[in-house]
Amino acid sequence: MKIKRIKKAICFILVMIVIASIFIIGINLFVEKSGDKLTYSMKAAKTLDNIDYIFVLGCKVWGDKPSPMLEDRLDTAIELYKSGVAKKILMSGDGRPQSLEVQTMKNYAIAHGIPEKAIYMDLEGYNTITSMRRAKDIYNIESMIVVTQGFHLSRSVYNASCQGIEVYGVASDLREYPNVSYNWKREIPARVKDFMLNLVD
Repeated sequence: MKIKRIKKAICFILVMIVIASIFIIGINLFVEKSGDKLTYSMKAAKTLDNIDYIFVLGCKVWGDKPSPMLEDRLDTAIELYKSGVAKKILMSGDGRPQSLEVQTMKNYAIAHGIPEKAIYMDLEGYNTITSMRRAKDIYNIESMIVVTQGFHLSRSVYNASCQGIEVYGVASDLREYPNVSYNWKREIPARVKDFMLNLVD
């Protein structure tokens, strides 16, 4: 009798694991496919017009310099700005006193020819979904081009679309990044989390 109970418990656990796996995979596929539909190449993005903002999501800084990932995001945004698709760039990231993230982003853009008056800083973009909610609620953005790396792009665009923003995504993968597989793995639980948060928003 005890053995039967153990077998039933093991079967129940295995069934729950299978159900949870299907749930996680399903959400990831949904978020990825939803975001991919709104992802553009640089060439295609340059044909857009009347876009409110180019939206750059923050990333690590090294001292007072952007990390390679952040530098590539900024370079992509700068190219888009200079092509004339939007007249404003919003930089969203951690603006707490101990972090130089957003200010570093602004300094880099100015040093590369972007007028200071065209740059807006969101200092409370502590994570992707918060950045997108603030884009709508605080900055009243109706349309934007989101710039970030490919592993992060589908979730970013998905979150923006959930806020009712007309959004287009452009990947900023301008080089090979070390340990990028870790970033892809992090996206699995992050997509599930953001999906659930958007459901209750």
